[in-house]
Amino acid sequence: MSVLYKIKSSMSAFTETDRSIAEFVFANRQVVLESNAKELGDMTKTSAAAWVRFSKKMGYKGLPAFKVALAKETQLYTNEDDIETFLNPQDSLMGLLQKTENMLTQNIRETFSLLDYHALEKAIEFIHEARTVFLLGVGGSSIVCLDFYHKMTRIHQNIMYDRDLHTLMPRIAQLDKNDVVIVISYNGETESVNSIAKVAKTMGARIVGVTKYNLKSTLSTLSDIRLFVPVEEKEIRLGSITSRNSLLTITDLLYYGIAKTDFNVTKELLVRTRQFIKEVQ
Repeated sequence: MSVLYKIKSSMSAFTETDRSIAEFVFANRQVVLESNAKELGDMTKTSAAAWVRFSKKMGYKGLPAFKVALAKETQLYTNEDDIETFLNPQDSLMGLLQKTENMLTQNIRETFSLLDYHALEKAIEFIHEARTVFLLGVGGSSIVCLDFYHKMTRIHQNIMYDRDLHTLMPRIAQLDKNDVVIVISYNGETESVNSIAKVAKTMGARIVGVTKYNLKSTLSTLSDIRLFVPVEEKEIRLGSITSRNSLLTITDLLYYGIAKTDFNVTKELLVRTRQFIKEVQ
């Protein structure tokens, strides 16, 4: 997972001290790699402890682990990377096509930069071993849930989803430690799905959260496994296009991982499903 992208995505939630450290990291990456905590504290007029706290806030055990991740970076993220994507009435159709292509290309790149391989691997393992998988998502997230639900039913995964949470709740009330709940929510603060997930967790179910990068969101803190997507939405951007595509990319990766686990069985089921659909049409 890209440490620089995590920093960039968290800027709006940083304290003044955190922001000073973040800006120093972007401007002086090599200096950060070659300096100890005390030296970095002196250079930024903060403290050694502030650098350690910052590293942990970014999800690392300490400054050494943070520096190891930083050393692996091959791409620098700055505010200049933002691509202007809002509609302009003077744009030609070709210009609009180019803007859309640029927006989607950057979105996919950032989604994969933020991806935690080990978290994805663990989520696939949880889903594969689950007795039943329950999907929770409303509003725009329901589109992502339905797409994932239909894919999973084609490979015979026992999965439950309904846009109406009240219809789904009686089944969720019967879950236990053998089940997995996947919660899809871009902002991570959708009260209706989070409240159900909280109860499901007390009943022993494992929670997989698919949400924007925010370590402090309700869904993020609730989840056993967190799969993050980029923080993309701004009022000037084109609605929820980028967040939807990021969420769909994550659920597609989950689906591919599950399908690969029992490849021969998956292949047989997909062929059988395709043949059945042809016969009834």
